[in-house]
Amino acid sequence: MKKILVFGAVTYDIIAHVKALPKGNEDVEFLDREIRIGGSGYDAAKLLNGLHSSYDLFAPYGRGSYGEYVYDKAAEEGIVLHCEREDMEGCTFHMVDEEGKQSVMVMPGTEYSFDEEDIAYEDEEDIAAILCFGDMLKGENAEEFVEFLYRCDVPVYVVSDGYGAEWDEEIWESLTDLHPCWICKEEDLVCLDEDSEKAMKKLSNENDNPLLVTTQNKSIFSLYQGERFRTPDSDGYKDNHALHYAFAAYVSARAAGVDVRNSMMFAQGLAERFTENGGVMDEYDWNEQRQRLVRMITYKS
Repeated sequence: MKKILVFGAVTYDIIAHVKALPKGNEDVEFLDREIRIGGSGYDAAKLLNGLHSSYDLFAPYGRGSYGEYVYDKAAEEGIVLHCEREDMEGCTFHMVDEEGKQSVMVMPGTEYSFDEEDIAYEDEEDIAAILCFGDMLKGENAEEFVEFLYRCDVPVYVVSDGYGAEWDEEIWESLTDLHPCWICKEEDLVCLDEDSEKAMKKLSNENDNPLLVTTQNKSIFSLYQGERFRTPDSDGYKDNHALHYAFAAYVSARAAGVDVRNSMMFAQGLAERFTENGGVMDEYDWNEQRQRLVRMITYKS
């Protein structure tokens, strides 16, 4: 079975729960605090493990106590990290209020770096697709990463993930010329043009691959071969974790040969279940989602 190569960060997250987010220079009362791992690479790996999809995760981890924690906790959850770096691991600080609103402060380390030596032993004949999250395109090795993507003769899925404003203009231009399968957050389109229609036209011009855009975290819109499709509004995309699950589920379905619309509906249904369960999926839930995917693959054939 061919595999999906996933490029996304696994992060050391500090989550502080507060009554209300600070509005300025004021004291904050912490209700409690927790430490966990997160990030786009972590979410995608959890999803692909749950679907029993074949994949390799390229998520760098660094030195120090943060890096040790990330490596150990990932291993506990069946996620293999093999891209070790000599530099220090960073962390992400989340402040979350009682309504679920949050502010995020990132203290980046080596977890967003790319090194082509990480993929030196990958055989392209074994690769079904590449899934690249936007956090891996903001580091100092971003241009080298894009050059690597140009040399890959497999479908490349680029998820902007809200990082478009942090990409250099040259990265945007190079990615647009690459003609990948775009999965964009609506807010990232503004980086190309204030008019979303014009921005989508730039991304889809001479691009035979589907363009997906999340709309107000309620649905997914697609533009493919001149046709437009939008999933019904949903409460499934409550946070980034649910969105990452949906994006990875979409790529998994597409890599299995499912058409664009059914892949979008599969992704949304899975995100809805994830959100309904409060961000937890047990074996019963995963088995149900695997059966959904098998039915779509069988119907396709």
